[in-house]
Amino acid sequence: MSILDTPLSALPATSVITLKKFTSVGLQTYRDLLEYYPSRHEDRSIVAPIASLQEGDVVTILGTAHSFTNTFARSRITIQKAQLQDETGTIELVWFNQRYLSNVVSEGVRLAVWGEVKKQGNKRTFTPREFEVIKNQEGFGVHTGRVVPVYPERRGLSSKTIREKMAIVLQVLESVPESELEFMPSRLISNFKLIGMKQAYHDIHIPSDSGRFENAKRRLSFNE
Repeated sequence: MSILDTPLSALPATSVITLKKFTSVGLQTYRDLLEYYPSRHEDRSIVAPIASLQEGDVVTILGTAHSFTNTFARSRITIQKAQLQDETGTIELVWFNQRYLSNVVSEGVRLAVWGEVKKQGNKRTFTPREFEVIKNQEGFGVHTGRVVPVYPERRGLSSKTIREKMAIVLQVLESVPESELEFMPSRLISNFKLIGMKQAYHDIHIPSDSGRFENAKRRLSFNE
C-alpha cells in the first residue's frame, strides 16, 4: 500500500469529530487531503518587532504573554486581553467573545500572532486574526510567519484544522522516496521540465514564492 493510501484516522491527535468532518467532504486518505488544494494563500511572513508597529500594520509578532484578563461588557460581549512582550516592547492583544482563551493564553506562554495594529486614543493595540502557541525557541508553527494556505471551509471543517493536518502529512512525505510517489516516466518529466510529485505537493500548499507555486500547479495540472 502506498503511503498516500494511509487513512486519515492514522493522523495523531485527531478526534472522531474531525475525522467525520473530513469524511463528510470526501477526504479519507492522505492522498485525498494532499489533493484538497488551497483556494488562496495569505502572506504572513512579515515578522515585526513590537516597538516598530504602526496603526494599520498587518503583520506577525512573536513574544511572551502576560496578564491575561477576561471581562464582560454590555450586550453579552466578552473581551479578552493579554500583554505580549518581546525584546523591544509590549503591546496589548484584544479579542472578543473568545472565552476559551483563558485555557490557552497562560502567563509566560510564547505566542506567534498574526493580525492588525489598531489605535485607541494614544494607545496601540493588536487585534489577532490568528495565533498559535510556539513551543520551540526558533521559527514558527503552521499559521504564522510564512505564506499560509487558506482552504475552502465546508461542513464545519476549518482552514486552520486542514492546515494543521496537512502539515503532518507533508512532514511524513519528507521521508518517503520520490520513486514511491512518482508515477510518470522520467523521460516525460525531463522533456516537459516538470518538478517531482513530492515538491509539487509541498509547493501547492506551502510555496516559498510565486514561481514555486506556478511550477507546482503546472505539474499537478499536467497529471490531470
